Parts: sequence; structure tokens; C-alpha cells
Amino acid sequence: FNRDGDTAKGLGYGDLIAGRRIELTLATDAPLKSPDAYKIVGKSTPRVDIPAKATGELSFVHDVRVPGMLHGRVVRPPYAGVAQGDFMGNSLLHVDEDSISDLPGIVKVVVIRDFVGIVAEREEVAQQAVKRLSVQWKAVEGLPPLETSEEVEAALRAIPAKRRDLLIQGDIDAALAQAPAQTLERTYVWPFQMHASIGPSCAVADYRDE
Repeated sequence: FNRDGDTAKGLGYGDLIAGRRIELTLATDAPLKSPDAYKIVGKSTPRVDIPAKATGELSFVHDVRVPGMLHGRVVRPPYAGVAQGDFMGNSLLHVDEDSISDLPGIVKVVVIRDFVGIVAEREEVAQQAVKRLSVQWKAVEGLPPLETSEEVEAALRAIPAKRRDLLIQGDIDAALAQAPAQTLERTYVWPFQMHASIGPSCAVADYRDE
């Protein structure tokens, strides 16, 4: 409602900040919560979900079934894991759909630039089709191998990035000048970690043409 009490049209957050750069300043003086006020931290909570997980009773998105459901799988390009380069979207040469013509229940092979997807009536057939589909790709030069942690580090560091300092405090140069003469430099590398599920990703869409 507006100030006069009339009904106003809805406005999304995206419309409110369109064309604007929003930055939130970190507050370094935020008060800490006293442990005496804790209501959850430090207290044992019963895991009522464990029995259903152990027996397979819980239904996850992978367990959803709808009438006439189809299953899809994606054929990954040879540069999977690399997220930049002019070759992306321009590397697919040919898809031979006849290479999976003997598999039952293949509904469609979807090809959009470098995206190749298979739609089938059954999940296991879609999985087989992904492995058997004959796909030809252009040879992409200059892509670093990602077989070791050191190579992953080099690939991540090569990605264009812009430095953004969240907090600068103290005089680093003065501190280094007062430090002992012996300086130790170390680099620690561990495998690239992504915030993702430990199982296969899954999504279900119930589309109805009404």
C-alpha cells in the first residue's frame, strides 16, 4: 500500500537495485554474544532424522517419480572443469546418434552448441547412452592438465580475478622491518574443493502443458 492507502504494484528486489552497485562494509566492532545467552550452541540435539536415513525411508529428490517421467544425462566435453576460453561453445564437431540407436527408450539427443544431452525413458538407459554416444570434439590447445594439485593451483591462478581487500589493518611494511632477519616462505596446496553435494546432482521438473 502507498501512503494514501491505495493498493500498489509489487516491486522485486532486483528492480530496486537495478543498475546500482551495492557494497556492505564489514563492521569490526560488532558485539560478541555472551555464552550465557546461548540457546543452541553447547547443547545436545537428538538426531531424529538418523533412523529414516539408515533405513532408506526418507525421500530425496533422487527418489521423486512423476507420471510419464523421463531421465536425462549430459555428455561432458573434453575441457570439463575449465570455465573460460574462446573454445567454449565452439568445440563440438559431430554427434553420431546412430551409435545409440539400439538402446531402447531413447527419446531425444539434445545438442546446443557444445552441450550434448540425452533424454531417455529409463535412467539406466540414459547412463549407458552417455558412455556409448559417439561424439567428436575439436582439439583444444593450451589447456593445462588437472591431474595433480600443483596443476590445479596453476589453473586457478590463471583465471582472471580482481583483488578486493575486505580489511586492511596495521602497517605490514613496518612489521616486516622489525621482524628477525630470517624469513620463511611456504606455499601450501590442497585439492580444489567446491561447495557441492557428495552425491550426483539431481533436479526434477514437472512440466504440464495446460
